[in-house]
Amino acid sequence: GGERILRRVTPAGEVTTLAATPPVRGHVDGSAGLARLNAVSSLAADADGNVYFADTELQVIRKAAPDGSVSTVAGHANLAGLTDGPLASAYLFDPVQLAVASDGSLWIAQRRGLRRLQNGVVTTVDPWLEAGSIAIDERGNAVVTTTVDGRFAVVRVTPDGARTTLVDTGAVVQLLDNNRASFVPLAVAVNAAGDVFVADADSSAVFRLSKAGQLGVFAGTPYNSAGKVDGPPGTATLDFYPDVSMAIDDAGNLYLGAGTVRRISATGVVSSPAVGWGAAPVTALAVAGGKLYGFTHYALLQAWLP
Repeated sequence: GGERILRRVTPAGEVTTLAATPPVRGHVDGSAGLARLNAVSSLAADADGNVYFADTELQVIRKAAPDGSVSTVAGHANLAGLTDGPLASAYLFDPVQLAVASDGSLWIAQRRGLRRLQNGVVTTVDPWLEAGSIAIDERGNAVVTTTVDGRFAVVRVTPDGARTTLVDTGAVVQLLDNNRASFVPLAVAVNAAGDVFVADADSSAVFRLSKAGQLGVFAGTPYNSAGKVDGPPGTATLDFYPDVSMAIDDAGNLYLGAGTVRRISATGVVSSPAVGWGAAPVTALAVAGGKLYGFTHYALLQAWLP
């Protein structure tokens, strides 16, 4: 155990090592057989099949290409900082979450501060934002989980740093008609139409905020997380313990990594698909190019979408 490796799963289900050599860990770039990986805190994938991952401990963002080769794309190993500018002189400070926009820019949520890498230059979008999960909407804005006035919320942040609150505790209380309701958003995703999906740990449900601003329960049964039951809203149960990540494909299907992988159709029906990597406890997910990428404590995995 303890390996930090990349593995590929073929359409036939065959698992192969995509990058790095178990069980040696470290920060070594190079071909699949020579690269070494450290701990990974977040995944993001682009349309070309490149997978980006944040190494919070080493203060860098790294990339695994489709051929398994690994390179460092931002930051400097073991050197933290807040300096913007070209990659050679820019520094990161505890990068924890990543998202790729349609224009190819890479958004980086730090423990404090929202940054963006575009055309080889790092800029600070918001120096104070403490973001949990992050996704990019159809207009190129970041949608993040954070706090507003000491309470959890989902906000939109433009590339210029302007913030707009999208979902807060008051909205959830009204939706669920429960004055004792709380709101603990763990993960967000945005579809091509601009609808925002939020995994809420307090209610064990996924909410959808339509582009028109209407909030509703999209999947799961509020306040029932028992059994990991599949089915439509009001029947299915979702378990977000201890954490969850979400990714969305081009057809509008949501994928949840909360231990095992669950899939939620565009109509809110939950299923438990067979994934090529089996029952690995996945805690981070990304989708791009018809492929699903997942991270476990031991490996970064790739499989065709089920």
